[in-house]
Amino acid sequence: MDIKNVKPSDLLPSRVDRNATTGPQPASTRAPAAGGRTETGDQLTLTDSAQRLLEATRSAGDASPVDQARVDAIRSSIADGSYVIDPERIAAGLLKMEQDLGE
Repeated sequence: MDIKNVKPSDLLPSRVDRNATTGPQPASTRAPAAGGRTETGDQLTLTDSAQRLLEATRSAGDASPVDQARVDAIRSSIADGSYVIDPERIAAGLLKMEQDLGE
C-alpha cells in the first residue's frame, strides 16, 4: 500500500464485530495471510476496563432503549389531543440535569 494514498477508511474499521474474541489468539487459530502464510507478529491485549466496556456494550445492545408501550401511549394522547405539556416539569428536569453535570 502506498502511504501517500491512504484514506481514513483504510485505517479504521467500518463496523465493530461484536462476535470478535479479545486477547491474543494462538497462532494455530489465526487466519492465513495472503499467500498462505500465517501472521504471528501482531497481537491485541485489552485492559480490564476495556474488556468491561466491551461486555457492557454487548449487553446494552441486547436491551431495547425504547419503552414502546410508553411511546404508543404518548402518540395516542397526542393524536386525540389529550397530551398536556408541563413546562414547569420540563424546566425542573433541565435544572436537575445541569446540576448533575456540574458535580
